Amino acid sequence: MRTILQAFLEGDGFPNELVIDAHTHIGRGFDGSRYIEEAAQRALTRMDAVGIDVSCVMGSQYLIEGDYKEGNNDLLWLHEHYPDRFVCFTNINPLETDGEDMQNRDHECYFSAAHAAKDSGIALELAEAAGLNLPLAEATKEQYDKMIEIGKGELDKSGIAELTFRDRG
Repeated sequence: MRTILQAFLEGDGFPNELVIDAHTHIGRGFDGSRYIEEAAQRALTRMDAVGIDVSCVMGSQYLIEGDYKEGNNDLLWLHEHYPDRFVCFTNINPLETDGEDMQNRDHECYFSAAHAAKDSGIALELAEAAGLNLPLAEATKEQYDKMIEIGKGELDKSGIAELTFRDRG
């Protein structure tokens, strides 16, 4: 009986296996592509060449130009055109939306840490039911739970900075 590695090395790909690339970037400029359509075709060619069925992608515009919104627009296009080949993860820049508030300790509530803890718990229950292990999500929930424990659960989610900066008690 051949192993999966032997089958791949003999040119047969990964027989009867769904192959997922769990982390890659795509977008204009990242691989020399000028347009998302070109970047998508290049990515699909690379995926097909090595037997990858699905790729989990993040936009690259944030890495290149600092423009996560353009990268997210590229991901939306990608999702609309190749939903069976790409699982798209959007980018955000929390410093753009919450950075000044975090520095100034202005945590006027738009989405409370307590609410984030509840939602994180629901997401983790769904992940567990699907057999997924999400350590980063677990760590995030622990941080929100800690905010509740120390009486800061009604602060905005940006209040997590109160746990992050050492000079804050």
